[in-house]
Amino acid sequence: MDEASGHGVRFGRTTIVAVAGDLLDQPVQALVLGGNRRGIMGAGIGMVLRTTAGADIEREVMAQAPLALGAAVMTGAGRLADRGVEVIFHAIVSEHLGSPSAAPVVRRAVLSTLQAAETRRVRSLAIASFAPASGDGRTRAAEFAEPVVDEIVAHLRRSASRIERIVLVERYSDDVPATMAVIARARQRSWAKSA
Repeated sequence: MDEASGHGVRFGRTTIVAVAGDLLDQPVQALVLGGNRRGIMGAGIGMVLRTTAGADIEREVMAQAPLALGAAVMTGAGRLADRGVEVIFHAIVSEHLGSPSAAPVVRRAVLSTLQAAETRRVRSLAIASFAPASGDGRTRAAEFAEPVVDEIVAHLRRSASRIERIVLVERYSDDVPATMAVIARARQRSWAKSA
């Protein structure tokens, strides 16, 4: 499909799309957000999720700490189950709450998350942007989307994935075209060769 249409780009049976908005508003089975090794959800989307879904989610993650960088930890959805969310994946991308993440760690965490999603038979998931929430975060959204998209596409090429829809959720609408361009380039570069 044409990325300009807002419907996303197809990779086999999976469509990847970028949108701007709230992770919690996405009509998907699973949510993915960046986490830290202690499992503390005290800032950004983690804090919003904890407030909306319930503090039990943070307790579930923290009970498994210390967490390995690049791992994915699965928790229940708490009160988000009322919205159709079945599971939340915490992609461990930083050492401490608010500390930066590096592309190799993001790649490992995305791969771990996708493997866990396949095991859980998830058909749709929304991934919160791993770009920093402040400072130069707006200009770096595509830079942070690139390792995520590359790892998703590599996973889809390697496996008979059951995932039908992956939504990359950006904070700002200005970031959506750049992220969609990353998705479109990945399709041309990696997928067209095997199609």
